[in-house]
Amino acid sequence: MTLINAFEYRQERYRPKITWRGLAILAKNCPRLKLAQLEFDAAELDGWPARGDIVPASDLQMLCLAWTRLDTDDYDAAARMIHQIWPNANVGWGLWHGGQLERPDDDPDDIFNRFPDLSDESYDQALVVARSIRRHLLSVRVADEAV
Repeated sequence: MTLINAFEYRQERYRPKITWRGLAILAKNCPRLKLAQLEFDAAELDGWPARGDIVPASDLQMLCLAWTRLDTDDYDAAARMIHQIWPNANVGWGLWHGGQLERPDDDPDDIFNRFPDLSDESYDQALVVARSIRRHLLSVRVADEAV
């Protein structure tokens, strides 16, 4: 499910219905999934599954967050949760026009240079979430590898 660019990111009617629990169910039932682009409600922590319900799926290479909602700036918690579900996943914003995939090492300026028409405020808000979670995910991985 992907919404159009021109909507108000913070409007309640556009809040995604997929929760953390839904992501855990997806990982458990689709363990060989390599790429996923979906919007989910990252703010809905009450939907976090019990530890025994999480079956990490190591095959996911890229999780594109698109207009995922995170109502706070707790990017570290979101990164840790993604890492628990998909320990090897990179995080990006999404698939672009023509099916071009954002690369894990994309610099924000590269994205804007390739897609200069992306200047919508809701896009900017969503991109901040994706970039921030990606940065925190890198530090979560480094800490996990050090243990």
